[in-house]
Amino acid sequence: MGTSMYKYLTLFISSLFLFGCNSGSDPVSTPPETPTEVLINAESLQDKALLGTEGIINVQAATSSEVELELASVTPMSDASNCKIGTIDGMAFSLSVEQVGECQFEYTVGPRDTEAFVGKASAIARVSVSETASDNTLPNLSETTDRLTEITIDLNAALSGDLDTSSYVVSGDISVLGTGSATAEPSTNKIAFTPSEIGVDRVLYSMSDGSTTKLGTIDIAVSDTVNTPPVAENKVLEGKLAKDMLATIDLTDYVSDAEDVVLLDSVRAYNAEANITSQTEHTFTFKSSQPGPHEIAYTITDGRGGYDVGQVYIEVEPDFDLVQDWEDITIADPTIGADITFTAPVSQVLADYTNTSYSEAVMQDGVTGPQGSKVVTMSLEQAQSYCATRNGRLPIQREWSTLTAEHGNLFESKNWPANTSYWSGDMISESSGVGIMATDGSSAELNKTTSAAFVTCVLLDSEKVTDFKSLINYTTREFSNISDVYIEILDPDGAVAPYQDITVLSENSKGVFSNYEDQQILTVQADGTVNTTYTDLSFNDEILSVTSSALAVDSIVYRAEDAMDASELPVHDVSKWNRVAAELGSLKPIDDIGIPSLYYGDSGSVRSISVFNDRSFTGRNFIGYVKIENHGEKDAISGKLSFLVQQESITPQSSWGDVSYQPGSPHTTRAFEIVTNYWNSRTEVFAGYGNSMGIENMDVKTHERHIWFENNNGQFLVYSSESSQKPAEPALEFPMNWAGIDPSKPYWVQVSSRIARDSNSIGVLAYVTDARFASYN
Repeated sequence: MGTSMYKYLTLFISSLFLFGCNSGSDPVSTPPETPTEVLINAESLQDKALLGTEGIINVQAATSSEVELELASVTPMSDASNCKIGTIDGMAFSLSVEQVGECQFEYTVGPRDTEAFVGKASAIARVSVSETASDNTLPNLSETTDRLTEITIDLNAALSGDLDTSSYVVSGDISVLGTGSATAEPSTNKIAFTPSEIGVDRVLYSMSDGSTTKLGTIDIAVSDTVNTPPVAENKVLEGKLAKDMLATIDLTDYVSDAEDVVLLDSVRAYNAEANITSQTEHTFTFKSSQPGPHEIAYTITDGRGGYDVGQVYIEVEPDFDLVQDWEDITIADPTIGADITFTAPVSQVLADYTNTSYSEAVMQDGVTGPQGSKVVTMSLEQAQSYCATRNGRLPIQREWSTLTAEHGNLFESKNWPANTSYWSGDMISESSGVGIMATDGSSAELNKTTSAAFVTCVLLDSEKVTDFKSLINYTTREFSNISDVYIEILDPDGAVAPYQDITVLSENSKGVFSNYEDQQILTVQADGTVNTTYTDLSFNDEILSVTSSALAVDSIVYRAEDAMDASELPVHDVSKWNRVAAELGSLKPIDDIGIPSLYYGDSGSVRSISVFNDRSFTGRNFIGYVKIENHGEKDAISGKLSFLVQQESITPQSSWGDVSYQPGSPHTTRAFEIVTNYWNSRTEVFAGYGNSMGIENMDVKTHERHIWFENNNGQFLVYSSESSQKPAEPALEFPMNWAGIDPSKPYWVQVSSRIARDSNSIGVLAYVTDARFASYN
């Protein structure tokens, strides 16, 4: 019998056997296998997206078995209309946003093969949306309270060393992971937290300056009211961890409790795996594939209602084999007779690791750049800031020409990315700069504000390699506190540098420029020069500086003597003042010391009014200054002294002022009076008679007192000090109210005072020994 026939008979008999076994009954189906349950750990993450472009958000999750995972769902937790989810593919989803801010999502991952495996895990994805790819995280904050005590977190104070909180504002949209509740007040940058139950709550907030968003986290330990909570200290891990390296962190030396055993309750991290391995031994494991700094918030408890939060700081190194395969280039520069070094353009991996701000990442095609590499572009501002961190500056066109003349196409010769222009340090108009192609050295026009380009910097690593330079001079106008400031900018070769954007600064805020601020950004003209004005608001010497590139700062000392002379109100010259006694006490004559103001009256209380008669003033802005010194047996502890701007008359009247509040004001709306009250230790400002605009308590009872008052661009400020140096911060500030005064018409200034004839004034003899005033528009 042949083999084929044998197989056929065997198959036939087997079929009969099987058929007979099931004869007379319904077919039986094989039950499906039960899916295997897998344990999944999803990572909470923080990522960034660019405004107006589609971003790809990659999520991370781990499982104990080799099971392929995928995103099952992504649900918006914040503004769904602004945070638009696109496609979901594998372990990533796309996102498009049209408004700067934060997007929050809850994402869930599960097995790709749902027939063989079951299980899921969820975590939070926080995405900062900015105009550029700046550093998007704020330092973790920790707070403690008890379950009955509300707390307020002042972000201005908590982040003062890490963020310019004068420009960054907290979003009113915050969330709490836990049982408590929180609200944010953007006007004050404060967050109010109300606890509910003991434990640890996590507050998620963001701050923005209108173009950049930064994500913040506050962990708040809420303890019972009858418990002394344990103490968790911060830990900095020495050294750096390799990418995906599993490390065990021991916190034993960083936790304590005076009464109880301490347990490690939780660990929380973004973009990393963090798992407790022993509560009693205070250990946990950490692993991350994201390079850069990580902050892990850990919670401890004493088991009796006491909690505290600490932070662990860990840095993860990138895989340097994948960072970038190109290097700095050093060439001989015959123009300066020294070597110059051009720094390598920055890959996205390196930029993210070093928190370097950039605009976007450009994929290289293998034709004009290293195949598969992503290289970042930067705006002009970002490029200059980056070069400053490298102790360098942008190369000028001549240096670019020297580089390309020696090495030609930089991709072919040095493997540099070359499919996008590089910034140069030269500008061609108020709005445009010069870009250079690294393939052939050709130039292109780049917009200073909107363009983005690759960046290389020339290192300032020798005396012969110089930066841009500013030449500064000024002339003070006759009879004025205003100086004309003249600036010329030179490039590193000493030639004029047209259209550079520069910043002028009054380093100690002693005055303002033509924009009424102590800092001004200017664009140099075609001849390399630009002018502005400096208005002295302190009568102090000052340093005026000019920044012409991120590191190029030149300065000049401004001398205040000309402004002081021009604005002097001669308090020793009796002919310059019209005076009247408004009460029974007679006036002491002006002498070599100055104007007698507070003293014991010969026949009653003294109220003196002295109007400066040498000239009137016009102008909607002004700066005034008075110096008060006591030349008697004791310092004044009572009485009032004021400085006025008034449009009533050059001749004072005894009917002006009163005994209680305003010693010298005409009884009309055409006066503005700043009153220093010695009895109440305060300064009060009146716009018109009887109309108080602001009041501030301050110590004025000193042997010598200096007071500045200024109206600058609609804001009125009062400064007070025991020395002649104007303080950095005002004691009183509010919007200016001219009341009935028309500043475009002449007005006068005056000094007034009032002191009762009683035991407090015996031995007092206070003078106005110096006074100055200048007006401007």
